[in-house]
Amino acid sequence: MPFRERGSLDYPASSAQKEVTMKGLNLHTQAGRLLTLHTAISSCTLLAYAFVVFTLIPLAMPNGYRDLGEMKCGLFLSCSRFFLPILLYLILLALTRSRAFLRQASPLLLFSFLPLFFLLISTLLASDPGSAFNGSYGWRMGFLTFLIMTVSMLAFALLPFPGTVLYLPLLAGAAAASLVAAANRFGFDLMTPQLSAENRQDFLSTLGNINWLAGFLALTIPLAASLLFSPRRVLRLPGGLILFLLLSAAVLQGSNGILPVLAAILLLLFLFALSDKDCLAPFLTFLIVLGAAMSFSALMTLLLPAAYNGPPDNLLLRISRSPLGALLMGIGILFLFRKPKERTLPAALPAPDIPNAPEGDSARTPEEGFSRRAACLIAPTAFFLAVLLPLLLLLLQLSVTLPRSSGNFRGFIWHVGKSGFKKLPLLKKLFGVGPDCMGAYLYSLPNFPELLNEVYGSALLLNAHSLLLTRLLNSGFFGIASHLLLVSFALRQGCGALRIKKKGSPEQLLLLASLLGVVSYEIYMLFSFDQISATPLFYVLLGILAAPAADDGEETLSDAS
Repeated sequence: MPFRERGSLDYPASSAQKEVTMKGLNLHTQAGRLLTLHTAISSCTLLAYAFVVFTLIPLAMPNGYRDLGEMKCGLFLSCSRFFLPILLYLILLALTRSRAFLRQASPLLLFSFLPLFFLLISTLLASDPGSAFNGSYGWRMGFLTFLIMTVSMLAFALLPFPGTVLYLPLLAGAAAASLVAAANRFGFDLMTPQLSAENRQDFLSTLGNINWLAGFLALTIPLAASLLFSPRRVLRLPGGLILFLLLSAAVLQGSNGILPVLAAILLLLFLFALSDKDCLAPFLTFLIVLGAAMSFSALMTLLLPAAYNGPPDNLLLRISRSPLGALLMGIGILFLFRKPKERTLPAALPAPDIPNAPEGDSARTPEEGFSRRAACLIAPTAFFLAVLLPLLLLLLQLSVTLPRSSGNFRGFIWHVGKSGFKKLPLLKKLFGVGPDCMGAYLYSLPNFPELLNEVYGSALLLNAHSLLLTRLLNSGFFGIASHLLLVSFALRQGCGALRIKKKGSPEQLLLLASLLGVVSYEIYMLFSFDQISATPLFYVLLGILAAPAADDGEETLSDAS
């Protein structure tokens, strides 16, 4: 209620009102300072977490290549135990600062905790709950790891993060690991030159073997590609250089699973370019960089044929030795630097009278987000690639027996996984045998150890080399259903946010990177498995994609009180 002019200072009510007003202003000032402090602490914590988990751990090799997977799992769990209580505290502060924000975050909380809930039940029902909680040796994809990754996902979804600075820890480790991998393909071991070839055990980079490297590249290539959409040259240039390095490593590393990943990224970038003219230049630039990486890698193998030690069945490298790389570069350069024809109206015709633009896409300015047409093209395509296609492959795996040696013996692995699943009782089919417990379950079945030893000898088969089939055994129908619901929710949130965020802004760039990364990871997981070098980054990108939309008109709890 506004103050009335009393004409004198003899009214105690006026003084009381002024005192209350001053107290209210002080409370608002204190609340603003606390909010600024919370933002600063949250940004620094997320930046530190990203630097440790995605830069230091991928490059850490204290024991060389010996027990590299278990060593990285131990580092991840040890560092995450330090960050976990801090992130939980900051998340709780963020959720309690605003009733409106809590309402907006409720769907994310529901879809995030559903997979954890079913994983917890699966852990409690496992024959060895301790192993289900901690995970198997060398993999550690048990309940504890998924708990940590879910908290990190919520942290990047609900807390303010430091904008484009976040790219530095996310891409620094990837660039260094890719450089090591490319050098190793020609006999140059930049990290452990004192080790003999036998001691390296065919490991390719600081991340591990080709499957671990390819899984990491499936997430980091979209991160580098998203920088091509930035209006700032200071971001586009290093983004293009890092993208060239990552793509060169992808061509040389030897896993054919990277081919469908690149195809999915190209398809999504093409749809962006088709629906929005501002996305044409980044798409053409990606074509140029991809063609350059293919041509450079093929040229290096021709110049140093004796030094190249990659697998002979590297399909992407064989494609790169064709003129396709030069063709991609030519197409990109031709259309990127082609001058558009200017269209002018005849002088006799009057200037058209353009009415006020109606509400909707026609009222959008070039600085705003992507159009409705872009969302209509991207959203169903991303949903098909990340959700429906894995489901279709799972149905194929459960109903059809492929040749034993197809896909580097994936036909055999999928048949073993299908046979093991059919032997489960109904309760286990619903909840699974426990996180990361597929291997222990298969080797406990009659005649299965002998069958597996025929192919793997002393090595152990711990997953089905296909994400949904592995999770079907580990966490059951409820596990894969809750996972696909979470991915679907994140895609829906992300595609909607891309239409709101300003083009070229740090938020939109990270949203675009997360959308491409989530889809490409799910594509790679058609033929691969969760791994400590890649899955934590997938959950971070999932969190950025699923973040609730900001509401400038929200009422804070301090305001309401």
